[in-house]
Amino acid sequence: MKIKRITAIVTVAVMLIALSACQSSYTTDIFAMDTIMTITAYGKDSEKATELAKQKIKQLERLFSVTDSDSEIGNINASTDFVEVSYDTEKIITRALEISNMTQKAFDITIRPVTKLWGFTDNNPHVPDAMDIESALNTVESCRVEIENGKIKCTGELDLGAIAKGYAAECIRAIFDQYDIKHAVVSLGGNVMLKGSRPDGKPWNVGITHPQNSEEIIGILKAQDTSVVTSGGYERSFVQDGITYHHIIDPKTGYPANSGIISATVISLDDTLADALSTAFYVSGVEQSAQYWRQYGGFDMILITDGCIYITEDIYDYFQLKDGSFSVVKLEK
Repeated sequence: MKIKRITAIVTVAVMLIALSACQSSYTTDIFAMDTIMTITAYGKDSEKATELAKQKIKQLERLFSVTDSDSEIGNINASTDFVEVSYDTEKIITRALEISNMTQKAFDITIRPVTKLWGFTDNNPHVPDAMDIESALNTVESCRVEIENGKIKCTGELDLGAIAKGYAAECIRAIFDQYDIKHAVVSLGGNVMLKGSRPDGKPWNVGITHPQNSEEIIGILKAQDTSVVTSGGYERSFVQDGITYHHIIDPKTGYPANSGIISATVISLDDTLADALSTAFYVSGVEQSAQYWRQYGGFDMILITDGCIYITEDIYDYFQLKDGSFSVVKLEK
């Protein structure tokens, strides 16, 4: 069965601006982590910084792949003992477990035994047998991850797909800092990392994909020096017996999330957090997501349901709606 795969139109309208010699720009594309990525940086070392960013993305892809048995995640999943890992793998797993606990496992990297049953990662999508899902959920429930002196042991299986691009954005931001890149835009599929403002000092215009028509945008967000990450079921799905199933699995049920949210966008300077929370909120629903935002803060969000858009107060005035059939609700502390 064929997967419907869409590269999310979380795009940035990059204005063509006349730049001085010291603000030259460099743009490059790369296919990695199952999506097309575009990196644009401004500055005298923009080419060097951008090429290093590409190398880092490829390095992280080799470390984090769940389909490559030679990756560090592949080694962890295949072993019953501690596996020595790189700094990046230890850091992302440590962070992922923290976010998992804070979201009551709405975001859960130990979900691999369930997600692989659905066949999205090996291009064989189908609805698994209910008993197989129940058995996989029991495996997830009993999974334990231990981290000790650069080594990791997992009694189940890990999947970093819902956080890897966010961590990649974090690493790219660090590279840009090293090379004094003050203005950049990085599109990593459904993730957009913004470094500073546009070179003319204005905010970037980020288009949010319309969840009911993936060829259109539902609105434009003005933003700068942050990450804008959107999760939606439209990104990857298949149809079986007339029913559409998407790839974002609820760790509590083992089936595609059905929280009422059809698109969840998180905006935060913490690139890794933004990626993980966009998935967690898609799974959790509006009420729990709003409660999490009020409790922890450190980010903003745009949550879309069928007919309504919920926007946190700090970015409410920076969002321009393009589809008048949706009502807009301001979320306040």
